[in-house]
Amino acid sequence: MIYPLILLDFDGVLFDSAREVYAVCENFVSDYPEYQSNISYDLFLEFRSHVTDAWQFSRLYQRDRYLEDFSCLNSIAANSNDWLFAGRFFSSRQQLMSDEEWPKMIQPYFFLDKMRPLLMEYSQYFKIISTRNKDSINCILDYHKIENIEVFGQEELKLYGSKRKVALAQEWFHGKYYVVYLDDMCSHLTSFLGLADLCLHADWGYGEPTRISFSQHQALKLINGLFL
Repeated sequence: MIYPLILLDFDGVLFDSAREVYAVCENFVSDYPEYQSNISYDLFLEFRSHVTDAWQFSRLYQRDRYLEDFSCLNSIAANSNDWLFAGRFFSSRQQLMSDEEWPKMIQPYFFLDKMRPLLMEYSQYFKIISTRNKDSINCILDYHKIENIEVFGQEELKLYGSKRKVALAQEWFHGKYYVVYLDDMCSHLTSFLGLADLCLHADWGYGEPTRISFSQHQALKLINGLFL
């Protein structure tokens, strides 16, 4: 028997973390003259819809490299200044995580709340693959009492190079499972075409919806049906 295996992105699929990410950036940018700190939340959200990795926020905040056309973001390669921004970003997040109120900024989507019974009963058939660091993912999952879901985070992406390569290293494919990959960013989904049996674009996250995107209700119905 072939079992389903559901690969889930974290930010923009399970949790709405935009407020938290904005707070992480605003927490440190004013300490450095090379960054602007007057970015509105609306502009941040517009930029967020193109972001696939935290270093890219450097191109919103750095004064001398502000990106006018946000749609070009994923054609830009990171340089040393971007990685410096990323290091400061994750240090800022670690600082904020010491506050016991911090997880309240990251709210679960309806999709996660309704899928909780499946996650509890079939946890071995769900995996999280995310560019977010594992400490923060596990902290949020613990806060919301979601247990036994294996997490592949930023650390594994650095080790293997991409979400696709992380998945390949686990040997989930070639008929072992019926693999469904769910992400809100089309750039990540594209890399799983021809690898996963089904790639679903979440229309409730940060990426731009397409004509074939799935709503939360549609994704829930499909995934539930795989376990009947």
